[in-house]
Amino acid sequence: MEKDIFMIENKTKLHHIINVGNGGNYRKSVFPFWGLSKNMRTYVNNYMNKGDVLWFCQDFEKELKVIGMAEYTHKYDIVDEPLIPMNIIEREKQNWDENKISSNEIQINYREIYDTSSQNIRIKKCWSHQTAEIFTYNSSEDGGNLYKHYGGFKFYGKPL
Repeated sequence: MEKDIFMIENKTKLHHIINVGNGGNYRKSVFPFWGLSKNMRTYVNNYMNKGDVLWFCQDFEKELKVIGMAEYTHKYDIVDEPLIPMNIIEREKQNWDENKISSNEIQINYREIYDTSSQNIRIKKCWSHQTAEIFTYNSSEDGGNLYKHYGGFKFYGKPL
């Protein structure tokens, strides 16, 4: 009975899907943040709130494979630090490959990262997701049920 309480779908937090390309830079990251381009500034400012769930997904043409889950804490934006970067961490310190397209103008920070790669959780890509770096999860359009997976990881798993 007690397990059922924790497995209840958590739809009070927004769930954000983050396309991390082939996953190389995501796996090599040293610090708990992911970089986004300036094109995502409006999305981050308007839709992301502390405690929201981040799903890091590897891109496979017609679908995304979930390889990590974390809780969003805050962001740093390069426009807030035009002269001297106080909080923005350079790509080299994050151990990211310079040849990858991953941007670093907005850094979304997270905590309690879970490795979900062995679960084989897939999300269908629709036409609006084809080039998106990040979008809000919609269970009716994107397939799967990340709300239930979230409850399972939080109850049974341990963050890295």
